[in-house]
Amino acid sequence: MYGIMAALASAGAAETLYLTASKLLNASVACPTSGCDAVLSSPYSQLFGVPLPLLGAGAYGAVALAAGGAASLVRSGRAVPSWLSSGLAAGVCCLAATSASLMYILQAQLGGASCVWCWASAAISGALLSILVAGMDRRQMADAAG
Repeated sequence: MYGIMAALASAGAAETLYLTASKLLNASVACPTSGCDAVLSSPYSQLFGVPLPLLGAGAYGAVALAAGGAASLVRSGRAVPSWLSSGLAAGVCCLAATSASLMYILQAQLGGASCVWCWASAAISGALLSILVAGMDRRQMADAAG
């Protein structure tokens, strides 16, 4: 489970780094529609002057590191400490909640712009959340909830 999560989060980090570079270089992104560029140039594409894809890359990177660390522990026969599983759960939940909020903004504020990269990121964070929840037993869920 953790290895798959690390791979998905790494893909999310790569995707958001690509979007960050495009945003910072003011370059068009490879997209089958004009929606991706419209989203990246909208006022909703940054928070306090920081490009949202850069924040996403940081979050995906942190989740990838946490999941990779957990995968290494499991492979070596050691238990994943509760602080690591809690941190991983918090990171994944933040990614999923942020993606859901941004998809709402995409529909409500940006007229439903067709942004393939936005949908890809939402799918990755949704898959991470699904894998996390499916792989946790009740004790782990209780530990992660605090």
